[in-house]
Amino acid sequence: MPNIDESQLPPNFQTGLAALRVVTDLPCVVIAIAENFAYIDLGEEALGGHYKEGCARVVARVALTFPDADPYGLVVMPVLHRSDDKPVDRQHPGHPHATPAATALGVTDFAFWSWNWERMPRSKPEDMASVAEWARKRFRQVES
Repeated sequence: MPNIDESQLPPNFQTGLAALRVVTDLPCVVIAIAENFAYIDLGEEALGGHYKEGCARVVARVALTFPDADPYGLVVMPVLHRSDDKPVDRQHPGHPHATPAATALGVTDFAFWSWNWERMPRSKPEDMASVAEWARKRFRQVES
């Protein structure tokens, strides 16, 4: 996994990342940078009965200019399958937006979940702490 020098990231992003770590009590490691986005490893998430897979590795794709730009999307590893065999809404297997995270972790079975977190709090850098709960919320949004 690449070693990202977080001290070189924008100050507001660093403040938000610190708040995310406090709220989740997880390392929340930045594993990749691509364009204006940092990929933050949120670790394993238990998925419950909505999916055939019991858990998934979750990486948030967050704008480096947070809170001044929308955070956008999740990377999941592996590609997920609903228990009822319906397609997973807005899941894009092998999508280029997920490639930086998959490459950093050496994973070949991955997907990007396009999901605009437009209602997530974004008025101050510390609001990045909401990213983990919003990711969990996305897993619970299994649509009929």
